[in-house]
Amino acid sequence: MFEGSTLEPDCSVSDSFCNGSSPAGDGSLSDSHSVLTKLDDASRTSKVVDADKKENDLELATQLGKALLRQNEELRLTNENIIQEFNQKIEVMCFFPILIVLLRMLNEVNKYQQVMERLWNRSLHYNWAMYAHASQAFSTYTLARDCTD
Repeated sequence: MFEGSTLEPDCSVSDSFCNGSSPAGDGSLSDSHSVLTKLDDASRTSKVVDADKKENDLELATQLGKALLRQNEELRLTNENIIQEFNQKIEVMCFFPILIVLLRMLNEVNKYQQVMERLWNRSLHYNWAMYAHASQAFSTYTLARDCTD
């Protein structure tokens, strides 16, 4: 459509703007251009700074996320340990009534053994006394028999 032509600003409004000067002749258009260039540079710098800040924020968020995951895992393990200990204590508590019954039975067995030992000792003493008495009676009988013979 525009073969061989270059794009140039439309200077039909005022040639003075196309020459880089204002109608007043003080060169404020070039000043505007330099201000725009500085703003554009500042905008680019700001975008770079913003990109760096976003990258830094992303890195910090990643580190924070990893730290939170580690802490969550530690808490999960601690919670599992607490639950396991609690379940073990409940199991032990379930066996307490059985343990109490066994201890009472053991106590009764011990009492029974003590009674049996006393009876045995008494019977031994009684048997010994009976033996001694029988032995003495036999000796007396034997002596009396020998004397009569």
